[in-house]
Amino acid sequence: MSKLRLENVNKYYQSGSGTVHALKNVSLEIEQGELLAVMGRSGSGKSTLLKVLGGLTGIDTGCYYYDNKPLTNKERHMSKFRNQHIGFIVQNYALLYDRTVFENVELPLKYAGVRKKLRESRVLEILEQVGLEDYEQRFPHELSGGECQRVAIARAIINNPEVILADEPTGALDEDTEGIILDIFKELNRDGKTIVIVTHDPVLAKKLHRVVYLNRGMIHE
Repeated sequence: MSKLRLENVNKYYQSGSGTVHALKNVSLEIEQGELLAVMGRSGSGKSTLLKVLGGLTGIDTGCYYYDNKPLTNKERHMSKFRNQHIGFIVQNYALLYDRTVFENVELPLKYAGVRKKLRESRVLEILEQVGLEDYEQRFPHELSGGECQRVAIARAIINNPEVILADEPTGALDEDTEGIILDIFKELNRDGKTIVIVTHDPVLAKKLHRVVYLNRGMIHE
């Protein structure tokens, strides 16, 4: 069963020089439990594709189906979709540097209205899962890049999303740390998560189930 399906999707952006056709008639099926790499040059549409898949931006034409149900462009609908189904991971971690590791990971549970006692047990469980069980009271500036990325992963999976979307999650990391992060993704995938990783690294991409390429907004397998 396909988890996410795009059919003839087009996405346009307005820029200073006119209109940018970011995605051109994109059709893509991502199966339940797939571990997919998306590659392409800068400006090829990779980040736009990730934003569409995550419901961060609507589409202009075409159709987007999640579990065979169409996703509309209405912000209320997309917001609910993001909160219930999607976990996001970005290259620069997007952590709050005046909050502890625990507080950063806890935030999505606070927004979801989860009770404090349940939040505490869930955060500690997830930190142990990513190997940061003794780091809850540290601040991001006290951590290495790889540790910050593991905090970002913990925050992304705290609400148990079905789909994880990662934009260059290992782009700023050394080879050994990249291996640690990839192992975490593979473990999450074994637990049934559908994972899409945008990357420039062909070595990383070959370790995933499938690679699709974007070139000038068009998909190539």
